[in-house]
Amino acid sequence: MPNANHPRRILIIDDHPVYLEGISHILQSLLGNIEILHAHSGRDAIEQVSGRIDIEWIFLDQQLPDTSGLQLLEQFNAMRVAAPVVMMSGSDDVALIHDAMALGASGFIPKAFGRATFEQCLHAIQRGDTYLPAELRASVEHFRDTVVKARNALLSQLSDRRREVLIMMAEGYTNAEMATALGIAEATVKTHVSALLSIFDVDNRSHCIAEARKLGLLK
Repeated sequence: MPNANHPRRILIIDDHPVYLEGISHILQSLLGNIEILHAHSGRDAIEQVSGRIDIEWIFLDQQLPDTSGLQLLEQFNAMRVAAPVVMMSGSDDVALIHDAMALGASGFIPKAFGRATFEQCLHAIQRGDTYLPAELRASVEHFRDTVVKARNALLSQLSDRRREVLIMMAEGYTNAEMATALGIAEATVKTHVSALLSIFDVDNRSHCIAEARKLGLLK
């Protein structure tokens, strides 16, 4: 355990001064002797954690000026960052929460929640558990049991080429433009588009793109 001469180092990644101040105050009251490091962007965060093993907790906002919290989680995984990461967001979107936990976040705290939620989160993670507020847990479990299963079933039917066509459809490419970009015949593109409409059980491109986004297959 750290002693009086060796405070715990906590990294808060958030670009909103009010939230930074509030979260810093809450953590100080809960953890006592701590040194709080601030990062206002993804780039700042990477610089803070690079080569450091003394950061004990990371609190990460989902919305950053230069990246998202999910993308930063992926980078932390690649860097083998050992500190538990708690995702914070003004949104309680179930897909976002699921994806954050799937990427290894140790907890998720909506920004509307206060000191008691942070205390519960810290205790849960210190016990070796992951943390979600009780109000969100059932929704996330339902999402995992329904939407994620549907998404995985669709993914099993999508070849790499069909995924490319789906992405280009979402970006507004015509069949002719996709054929040129992919170096394939336009008739082949039409076959892939028809297959996608069938897989998603829709009758037009717009509906196909909407369903793909709903399932998290498109950003």
